[in-house]
Amino acid sequence: MTTARQNLRATQIMISRLEGLRLEAWDTTNGLSELFNPAYVPTTFTENFYPLGMNGSTNQGMTYYGTMTVVPLTNSATQASVFGGTIPSYASQMALVTVTLNWTNSTKGIMAEGTSHTRTMSTLVAQYGIQNYVYTAQ
Repeated sequence: MTTARQNLRATQIMISRLEGLRLEAWDTTNGLSELFNPAYVPTTFTENFYPLGMNGSTNQGMTYYGTMTVVPLTNSATQASVFGGTIPSYASQMALVTVTLNWTNSTKGIMAEGTSHTRTMSTLVAQYGIQNYVYTAQ
């Protein structure tokens, strides 16, 4: 159960981060797109998971250490590595986003203490995606 809970929480964190990116603006009128700005999209982050009632403690529980990479698909080599042989005409208006989480078991008696885990999830984000329907410049 503990392993399933940790994996599920890792999936929740990754999905939350990736779905949040779909709302970031590509508008570059201020000199830098929010999608590629580390102030909006941090390259590293931490998330804590503390199931209520876990051993009656008040600590932060399991800590997940994450990284995010945003790679614009602006050159043919990067596009080919993502799309393979058939590169769509709109490929240069997309970015490949990858979230990686690492965590280590630290609770004695539940699982092998010190076991490291890594999970990765990637998605493509389009310049003319959902953010243009949700947020518009005033």
